[in-house]
Amino acid sequence: MKKVTPPDKKKPAGNINKPPFNWAWVYVTILLYLILSPLLSEKMAKETTWQQFSTKILSRKAVAKLEVINKERVDVYIKSSFSKDTAFKEVFKPVFGNGLYHGPHYTFNIGSVETFEHHLDEAEQAFSPAEHIPVSYVTESNWLLNLLSWVVPFVLLFFLWNYLMRRARGVDGHGRQRYLTSENRRLS
Repeated sequence: MKKVTPPDKKKPAGNINKPPFNWAWVYVTILLYLILSPLLSEKMAKETTWQQFSTKILSRKAVAKLEVINKERVDVYIKSSFSKDTAFKEVFKPVFGNGLYHGPHYTFNIGSVETFEHHLDEAEQAFSPAEHIPVSYVTESNWLLNLLSWVVPFVLLFFLWNYLMRRARGVDGHGRQRYLTSENRRLS
């Protein structure tokens, strides 16, 4: 004979043997994103000096704009009309795919903003007013380091607090001593 199961005792639908969600994969994904995103999102600009910049780039009037970063570094953006020029072809090549890399193409360090501005004014003396290069001043900060400088001390305090509380409670977690002495055994 065939067994008939009553309607209230049916097996639940769905996969019962489904493994639990593992949060480690979420943490690994976030960590990889934080590490790889700066590397993949922008190409590193080619390092140069003021002398090379003024003789090979500025003299050809190839500069679209300059950005002074944190008063210590200058990022140079080349005009897109120079993308076919053999001298600039390498810096316009993107990291992935085809197309044009929009910059920064070059970078160099400066001693001070005043010295940089003085050198730039001297170099632009032969330029017409319409050809003067726009300069912007940008302050950048590393948000990951700023975040870690706040989070790491709290995490360390948390683990220290847990360690001290475990030591105060004993290993079993109920405030009892780990090992019973012979006197305690007689009392119980």
